[in-house]
Amino acid sequence: MNNGSLTKILLIEDDVTITDSITEFLNDSVNEFQITTVKTLKEGLTNFVGKFDTVIFDLELADDALSKSLADIFRKHPNTPIITLARDEQQGLLSIKNGADDYLIKDKFGEDLRDTVQKAVLRRSADIEGSSFSPVESNYFNVKILKGHEQGLSEIIDFLPDATFVIDNRGRVVAWNHAIEELTGVDAAEMLGKGNYTYALPFYGKRRPILIDMVLDYDREVEKEYNLIKRDDDILLAENDLILKGEHRIIWIKAVPLYDNQHNVTGAIESIRDITGPKKSEDRIKRTLEEKNILLKEIHHRVKNNLQIVSSLLGLQERYVEDDNRAVEVLKESKNRISSMAMVHEMLYQSPDIGYINVSHYIERLTTNLYYSYRKPHLSMPSVYAENISLNIDTSIPLGLIISELVSNSLKYAFPDEQTGEITVKLHLNEGEYVLIISDNGVGIPEDLDYENTSSLGLKLVKSLVEQIDGKIELDRRGGSKFTIRFRELDYGDRMN
Repeated sequence: MNNGSLTKILLIEDDVTITDSITEFLNDSVNEFQITTVKTLKEGLTNFVGKFDTVIFDLELADDALSKSLADIFRKHPNTPIITLARDEQQGLLSIKNGADDYLIKDKFGEDLRDTVQKAVLRRSADIEGSSFSPVESNYFNVKILKGHEQGLSEIIDFLPDATFVIDNRGRVVAWNHAIEELTGVDAAEMLGKGNYTYALPFYGKRRPILIDMVLDYDREVEKEYNLIKRDDDILLAENDLILKGEHRIIWIKAVPLYDNQHNVTGAIESIRDITGPKKSEDRIKRTLEEKNILLKEIHHRVKNNLQIVSSLLGLQERYVEDDNRAVEVLKESKNRISSMAMVHEMLYQSPDIGYINVSHYIERLTTNLYYSYRKPHLSMPSVYAENISLNIDTSIPLGLIISELVSNSLKYAFPDEQTGEITVKLHLNEGEYVLIISDNGVGIPEDLDYENTSSLGLKLVKSLVEQIDGKIELDRRGGSKFTIRFRELDYGDRMN
């Protein structure tokens, strides 16, 4: 723009009222524009050969075809941006297709006039300095960015797979690619240059601010129109349901601002992806998983019921062998083992995560049941110190059986003759390894008893179960008995490979 001097404008207009309005709007506060007016295109082309910063041309004065008239102006005033005065949007868009830099509607230009002139001059200056681009030769109308960007950028936007459009900072559509034409059924020719939220019509059936507008001016009321919306720095992401071409669709939307080299916001771009198909597939998968969880819960519930029936039958059998202490003891131990397994299935049935149970709750319930099973009133309830740990069924069942055997052993043998004492169960995670400690301060296991090679069914079972969970067991006989078992969570799928 003439480096601080007046911006020279050639105004080709025969309506004095419009001429006076343009002069008034442009020089309303500071006289920064020098306007030369003529009434016909012929007069403008014949009498003026000097340099102008822009030409404002009334399309109603075209002496010949529009394309020829604009070409004549370019030949007479090369590299000069042309702003056309159109009777309506359609005529204005047609002038852009034929090479004009911008257009104004005659009875609506108002305060936009100054901004339009300044930007047209700046854009054309950038084109001249950066490339040999000629607007007359451009055929990229459906992705045209109103002479403000390189032709290559237009091609990139046009071939983006996602439906994409661009607006300038005045809210006018300056790019509308092939993908959005297919998504909405609206051609670029019908949308380019339109403002006043026209781009919202294909999606929402009315003119209103949408996500792309929130990039430029965030509005909490507009936010309520979306199912989901979130911000990542200056990027806005959203999801919404709408009707497109008569069908219900789910779309994923991304909008970001556009900046010039000085980091000034020049507009915004929005990409839209139809995710109806993937969303429906996701919903089907969710329903399938929910049905699977319901089925698994039912299986666990039935297994628990069946195990409880077996446990009850063993309890009934005890009555028939009351005189045989050894038989009663065997039946009770079997009943406790079955109950520990049934409890795992019961907790899995109740768990929000069908594959895991909270082990700390499990141990507390298990030790409580064992305590009341052996009826040792001189002993206090076993103390449980377990971290908030969840384990899968492959690990929980053998772990429960190990705890059942060792706690039962302490309840039966550690405190003879009604001696008092304590039984403790601890479980914690240490550097990726679980550590289970079951201890008592009773009489302890005799020194001459090799717990790893014993005829005791319970201790044999413990050894086998520890091996099953790939663990290691240690016994400390000082001050009672203290079993320390280190193990990792068992992945049954890995063990099968």
